Amino acid sequence: MQYVQSDTRPCEAASLPSDAIPGALPPGFDREPLCTLPPAFLRGPVYEFYHTAAASLQERRARQRSSNVTSIRFSDPQTPRVAGQGASSVPEALRPALAQLSLLLDAKPVWTPASLMEKIAPLPASDAAALLPHLCYKFRSGPWKGAWVRRAYDPRAHPEARRLQTLAYELPEAWWQRLVEVKAVQKAQAAEEAPAGPAGADNAGQEPRPLPLITPPPPATWAQLHSFQALPSQRTTLFQVGEIDDGEVQALLNDASNFSESLCEAAGWYTPSSWSAVKAAVAAQFGKLIDSGFNGHFRWTTS
Repeated sequence: MQYVQSDTRPCEAASLPSDAIPGALPPGFDREPLCTLPPAFLRGPVYEFYHTAAASLQERRARQRSSNVTSIRFSDPQTPRVAGQGASSVPEALRPALAQLSLLLDAKPVWTPASLMEKIAPLPASDAAALLPHLCYKFRSGPWKGAWVRRAYDPRAHPEARRLQTLAYELPEAWWQRLVEVKAVQKAQAAEEAPAGPAGADNAGQEPRPLPLITPPPPATWAQLHSFQALPSQRTTLFQVGEIDDGEVQALLNDASNFSESLCEAAGWYTPSSWSAVKAAVAAQFGKLIDSGFNGHFRWTTS
């Protein structure tokens, strides 16, 4: 009669505990699953004695998956757990940086990636990318979308996390297309002026040709962007509303009548109308900055 495997667990979990029996497993032989008669040929009942063990195995695997998660949707009920291995899996040379990141996250549990990178500079981006999943996770949607959030902290359960919400600002299309044009011109000029052979070496010391378009300088720090003293150089820039240094924006954020008692995906802990007003105020401030230097020729005026 053919024996079949009725135990659906993995082989290492379904095999007999032969390791504890001296000589039970000859050298060179792999562990085999426990094969039993098919239930159709048995007179007695089949006792599924392994259900408890299988459930505990599934629970351990679920915890492992949770500790490896680095992003969730706004609608997901649970946040990722603290990484199981913690600092023990981090190389010794990076543990001081990990401790610095941990202190920053203890002081503020939600950070935009760019703002956090500015705080931990000069840590290379590759090292930060390796360390951050040990301590943080991200939302793929909702009012904290794109920000690094400390593991085990759920801003959806804390109304005071409204000031940690993120706002994505997009440059006006006409302005962005001009920036793209300038970048293309700069790239072409760099290719033309790169030394290539003896002729290129002879021209290497010549002055570069002036750009046909003059653009505003890129922001040196995030403080310049938060106070509307510079324009973003990217199409979309992620801000944390609590860091915006503007009286009108902060008045909207601090007005208790704009707080919402219930959480929603579009506006977080603010009312939809007040959140729309915050986004409009940010766009208006950057619009003023653009209008002050646009002048129809895309020339940045410092006066």
